[in-house]
Amino acid sequence: MRRAFVVAAAAAVVFVLGAGVAVAREFSLPAAHVEARVLPDGSIRVTEHITYSFTGRFRGGFREIPLRDGELLVDPAVSEDGVSYRPGAPADIGSEGEPGTFGTTAVDGGVRILWHYAAADETRSFTVAYTLTGVAEAWDDVVDVYLQLWGDEWDVELGRLTGDVTLPRPAPGTVRVWGHAAGVDGGTELREDGRGASVLAENVPPGQFVEVRLVFPRALLTSTAGAEVRSGTALDRILAEEAALAAGEAAARRRARWIRSNVAWLVPLTAVFAFAPAGLVALWVY
Repeated sequence: MRRAFVVAAAAAVVFVLGAGVAVAREFSLPAAHVEARVLPDGSIRVTEHITYSFTGRFRGGFREIPLRDGELLVDPAVSEDGVSYRPGAPADIGSEGEPGTFGTTAVDGGVRILWHYAAADETRSFTVAYTLTGVAEAWDDVVDVYLQLWGDEWDVELGRLTGDVTLPRPAPGTVRVWGHAAGVDGGTELREDGRGASVLAENVPPGQFVEVRLVFPRALLTSTAGAEVRSGTALDRILAEEAALAAGEAAARRRARWIRSNVAWLVPLTAVFAFAPAGLVALWVY
């Protein structure tokens, strides 16, 4: 069953990607696909496939992944068309590097992955992968995985975003999923085999995030070495949070529909209220 997106609270993971800016250069983003594979120890292997359409010449791009206390990023990798980029390159923004190489460096509150290439007036797809530990929250009853598949830092529209979250083992009937992307066409859908969920978002505007939240039984993990262990139960609280978010989004949609259906008389009424004080002052002066 596909669920529509609802408004989200704070993001668990924020993704940022950019390329140098120069005169007569621009790029668009036709598509992106993000795979998040929950490993048996609770760590998450994230693989991002991002397609660029370049106009002009570009030499490099980067991703900055913020990390909270207790979260780590390990095993970064970059590839293109199945060919791995070599690690060890400089990771400073604006640095020079041989095409086909990448580097990593710590930044304030996270890690930057920067790769070097040479592109001119063409479409290219890059794959950026890394493993996150400490992101999944392992409670006594469930594991709460809250990921931001697309960040709000992009200044260009994304044509189509697809995503998959895969669990270590199937758990039909006990997995729950929610999507968060206010005002974006799309939704989430549980896999029939109980191994996770898929996400779809189309025409994601600049400055808009897309998030997914997946909750599954803690028994699916063989250990919690890659998760943040929390005491107590969480399922009831999570269900209440998501219900409140859904209710808020439904109310926002109703307000938007009401405004659209009444715009014919709202505009002149607004004008009356805007100019009435000036008319009263003029009458008083007279």
